[in-house]
Amino acid sequence: MSLGDPFRGVSVHHLCNGFLDAVGRAGLGRDSKVYEIEKDVIRAQGADLICPRDERKGTAYVDAIDGDDEAGRAVFMLSYTWGYTVGDIVDCLLIFCTANKLDPKRTYVWICCLCVNQHRVVEAREKGEKISFEQFSATFGSRVSTIGRILAIMSPFQDPLYVTRVWCDFEIFTAVQKECEVHVLMPPEQEEALAAALAGDSSQIDSLWRVLSRVAVEKAQASVQEDLDNILKLVQAEVGFAKLNNEVARFLRSWIVDTLERHVKNSDAALPGLCAKVGLFMRMTGQLERAESMLELGMASVSAQPTAGKAALLRQLAAVEQDRSHFDQAEKMLEEALEVHKATNTMMTYDAAQVLNSMAILHHSLKNYAKSEEILREAMDVHKAIDPASLRTATAMSNLGNVLDDMKRSEEALEITQRAREIAEASPDNFSPDTASILTNVGKLYHKMQRLTEARCAYESAIAIHDRMGTVGNRQGRVVVRNLRLVEAALLNVQGTSDAPEPEGAMPAARCVQPERLAPVAPLIRRISSSEEPQGVMHKKKKVLEPQGVMHRMKVSEPEGVMHRMK
Repeated sequence: MSLGDPFRGVSVHHLCNGFLDAVGRAGLGRDSKVYEIEKDVIRAQGADLICPRDERKGTAYVDAIDGDDEAGRAVFMLSYTWGYTVGDIVDCLLIFCTANKLDPKRTYVWICCLCVNQHRVVEAREKGEKISFEQFSATFGSRVSTIGRILAIMSPFQDPLYVTRVWCDFEIFTAVQKECEVHVLMPPEQEEALAAALAGDSSQIDSLWRVLSRVAVEKAQASVQEDLDNILKLVQAEVGFAKLNNEVARFLRSWIVDTLERHVKNSDAALPGLCAKVGLFMRMTGQLERAESMLELGMASVSAQPTAGKAALLRQLAAVEQDRSHFDQAEKMLEEALEVHKATNTMMTYDAAQVLNSMAILHHSLKNYAKSEEILREAMDVHKAIDPASLRTATAMSNLGNVLDDMKRSEEALEITQRAREIAEASPDNFSPDTASILTNVGKLYHKMQRLTEARCAYESAIAIHDRMGTVGNRQGRVVVRNLRLVEAALLNVQGTSDAPEPEGAMPAARCVQPERLAPVAPLIRRISSSEEPQGVMHKKKKVLEPQGVMHRMKVSEPEGVMHRMK
């Protein structure tokens, strides 16, 4: 490829060698950020050369290197921020090549800092000249669609800098609009940190949900306010913030699962506890087959001796079997997990309480409500002894409320479920699948009491969480979507017209998730209702009634609650 071609990219081989050598010669290092090397490395490389694009002195970095091993037509475009270190960028690209069996000498990447002539950028800035957003957007869109494959770097894992920069979000927006292939990359030390955090404490899985919940393009930043305003207007007009946030969260979800799976498989020994937590995350995002493989990998590494890791794996495998309605196998696994906790004197721990909770869910599925209540109260005693205000305690309370409601003890159910909601809303991790399940059960109780507006608000808040987390397609997500369809149909039947007064006791608006955080509910309903009904739902399957044309003499099916397996 000739010098000056707009799609000319730098090879990963060059980045690992010539580029890092240039950084070192400038007295800088791998930990230098891109903006710190812009003058003495990027511009310096072609400062004395004539640019092949405009025949003026000063070239883009990519036009100052030659040879097929160094540069060629870009096959990937890098999406990143100038706040990342050069070492992290190079490491991510080399690991990607290795993982995908790509030749670094023939893997060319278009990177804006190296492939845009920074001499001209500086000149324009010094003259006060600006490229219009429309012109830049058109050029950029053409480049994205022509290259067709995007590599997005996310770091640090707890709060990726990438999603806070509006130009990065715009790049993902453009890639989604043009249906490009997107791969998410992570620096190796961040991959280690993610795995270590997850292996160290079971509550750390909540940090993964926090990563997904923080995606909010409408809160992103840019160095130029005009760029920020234009990008936000374009996103809102084309797809809306909710859809773009969900797309970015989807990429992050895939990145987390792929990274954890790769880390476990590349480890010298599969840690049982880590395998259990990774399997849990996979199962909660609807990837049962991958979850089962991960859990079986962990089981292959455990000894015959009773250990906490073995109990955790058994509990997660039981959850997979229960999702498939294999209740006998699930019960045997849970009983074995309980025996492990008894043998190790760990019955008064979160892990043991989680096994009890799973056993209660199993009995609830079999309609053994009295047994389910007994086990849940035992689990709640453990949770309350450890932390009465934890989200885990709230989840156990919500599950108990669901059981009590099915036992026709509605007043008790409402009281304990409302308390669970208060605890969940006060939790720092309240934007999680646990909270979504609690809101679903709150909605179910209001729904059955004909407090329909309050029920709808609770259901919509639950769906907002499921949609952002990517769990709207799992069993709990499908239940709440079904319930929302029923309550919408019931509201049509009761109100008759849109200007009918609200029922008394309506939930205050402040308790609902704000509309801008909600994905459109109607498309979600259509998407879920067109799919096959999942296995392992708690209640007998019922025919879902379409809301159209049901304003009179409509028989409405009962809303369902959900029992949630705690982390």
